[in-house]
Amino acid sequence: MAASSACSACIFRLAKCILSRLHPHTAASTPTQCRHFADLPPNFYPSWEKVKEEEPRTGVEVSTAEWKYVERLIPPLEPPPLPKHESYPTPSGFMPPTGASPDTPYHVRRTRFHSIPVFREEEYGGTRQLTLITRVDGDIWALAKEVKDHLQETVDHVDMEIPYQVNEYTRKIWFKGIFVHEIRDFIQNKGF
Repeated sequence: MAASSACSACIFRLAKCILSRLHPHTAASTPTQCRHFADLPPNFYPSWEKVKEEEPRTGVEVSTAEWKYVERLIPPLEPPPLPKHESYPTPSGFMPPTGASPDTPYHVRRTRFHSIPVFREEEYGGTRQLTLITRVDGDIWALAKEVKDHLQETVDHVDMEIPYQVNEYTRKIWFKGIFVHEIRDFIQNKGF
């Protein structure tokens, strides 16, 4: 019981000492000489008392020997070059871009993995299925109209107009329904 009361007294005196250092207008006290004072951490002081500006600062050593280890962790700014294959399309279906005609008012950029950015999305537990086109530059409305007309002509089970939504700010187009393969083929045939 006496040890615990000595510790609580020590902690109380220490708190009073720190408070007097933080707020000089409070009652001043001297550090306690309790035997448990040595068990407290040494960095129990305010941060502005730790560093004194008149003390000399340590020097800085610049080393370039380790740069090769750091450089490999930095992600590249450009995607890697296209892979070279003997024949196209590859067994996975990959085709490199052939180059679109210069009078096309839009451009669809490929992803960093060189795939065409057409994706399938499901909302509301799978009851609403959408096809998403991303990374569209230029006249996004012209691409949406051309894709809609292409789907109306090629997809045989579509007997009504396909609804779509264009977001110019995020450069995305959503089509209601699952038309991933048809839209990818259309974009591939355009040269993107």
